[in-house]
Amino acid sequence: MDVAIVGGGVGGCYLGYRLAHGGREGLKTGLYEASGRIGGRLWSVELPGLPGVRAELGGMRFHAQLHLVADLIRHLGLDSQVEDFHFGQPENLTYVRGRPFRQRELTAEALARDPGAVPYRLRPSEQGLGPAELEARVVEAALPGFTALRARYHEAFEGQRWDEAGAMEAEYARRKDEARLDGARLHELSWWTVLTLVLGQEAIRLLQDTGGYDGLAANGNAADWLEVLFHAPPSGRYQCLSGGFDALPRALHERYLAAGGKSRFFHRLRRIDRTVGPEGGRAYELVFDCSDGPHAEGPGGVRRVRARSVLLALPQQALMRLEPDTFLLQDRALRRNLEAVRGVAAVKLFLAYAFPWWERTGASKGRSTTDLPLRQLWYWRGTTAGASGPGLLLAAYATGTDAEYWSSLRSGEPFPDAPGSSGPFTLPAEAPASRRMVERAHAQLLELHGIEDAPPPLAARCQDWSEPPHGAGWHVWREHVVSREVIPAIRQPLADEDVFIVSDCWSHDPGSVHGSLGMAECTLQDHLGLAWPSWLRREGTRLGPRGTKAEPLSAAGGTPWR
Repeated sequence: MDVAIVGGGVGGCYLGYRLAHGGREGLKTGLYEASGRIGGRLWSVELPGLPGVRAELGGMRFHAQLHLVADLIRHLGLDSQVEDFHFGQPENLTYVRGRPFRQRELTAEALARDPGAVPYRLRPSEQGLGPAELEARVVEAALPGFTALRARYHEAFEGQRWDEAGAMEAEYARRKDEARLDGARLHELSWWTVLTLVLGQEAIRLLQDTGGYDGLAANGNAADWLEVLFHAPPSGRYQCLSGGFDALPRALHERYLAAGGKSRFFHRLRRIDRTVGPEGGRAYELVFDCSDGPHAEGPGGVRRVRARSVLLALPQQALMRLEPDTFLLQDRALRRNLEAVRGVAAVKLFLAYAFPWWERTGASKGRSTTDLPLRQLWYWRGTTAGASGPGLLLAAYATGTDAEYWSSLRSGEPFPDAPGSSGPFTLPAEAPASRRMVERAHAQLLELHGIEDAPPPLAARCQDWSEPPHGAGWHVWREHVVSREVIPAIRQPLADEDVFIVSDCWSHDPGSVHGSLGMAECTLQDHLGLAWPSWLRREGTRLGPRGTKAEPLSAAGGTPWR
């Protein structure tokens, strides 16, 4: 092969598509995937009785300011599938310390009327503040003026005033670099440390319990935590694909194959060695373990591939599990950069019901949160316009230690799908859940909604992203790491080798499709010589740092936004 791409997630499929349609004519490209499917941490499945409804076991949303994602969806003809993705609604529930609240009851306006309503022993200065106001207090202590800068940036962005948006982002980056808290720069502090410097322990617990995520387990450095928050729209306006988010990598892969690209499944990379190409030039030999596939190749299920260039679109754990004497892992700087991020455990459990019984409580879309191990509950599919039919819940979305709770329940008797169009009770072929897991989730759902009885689930699907080869749902930057220096360095870890690491784990937005695509596009342009794609807007498009300077992408040179 001229180019070997390892990893069939959205980043690997994008690399294949761009090389097939923007690389030199006749380029021989092979894509190698360890599993039997395309998509990586984008995985959309149907449950029985819910045709056309996709449950997102992995990534599930994006926002319109992510031009690389939005423009690619439009370019691939998937824009007809774009629809609104609903977040928390005022009537939805927050169930903490055994007490149910409507989310409208936790706003600053509501708490001003009854400061002692929440069951937390807040400091006098914290009483009457809701979760949003407590978080804003922490953010302002870490970087004074952050909230106003963020609002002005997004106002300019929405108005397509690119020079103004660029100026706001540059001002934010400067202030972030200059900011000090307790005598330390922000990247030297974990977000947990920042919380303890600003809030009392009960206020921290309130944020933790109502936020839906185990924020203390996802304890990255404060500078990069603020970076993601700054670029997220304050309005919370997000979108999704009705056909499932994995329609994006599948569409890329289809076009890659149509252009002559080759793919192999059940190929798990074991090691990479330097070798000599067929014409005497430098090349690499990739050794794959194919023993898990239906058609194992070669002695012992091993397959060897030679390539002139290698693109590793793999998560942290898959790279760290390469054989220790792989030449890449002998480089001390690379090993240090691979350890610059830490993984966050994540489990998702979907449950299908005969009807959406939760609508009796007034909740029908968006999410509810709780300190129960469920943590986040998303009302995925209910009835509309008086129609009747089955309902679907993302019943548990747990991270960190809460994810470990569900991981411990995965073993044992699997939960079967109820009789239906597929015949009698059947076991799911993919993403199965155990009976114990489903029973515990169902009981917690009843407690959260204050309902004594509801019909049992008809089907369940579960994915634990902590399992190999992913090792985590997403990653966060460790404290003391300057991410803008690591990101360009890890893309080509050895300057004289044509081996590149292209992964969202070490991106400006870890755990996102945008992070994956940004890393891929920077690699294609800066190292493989591809031009800026004609379908992608230049103004307002962020790909991530391309050098060691703290500045936004300058797509055409000159100002950061033009």
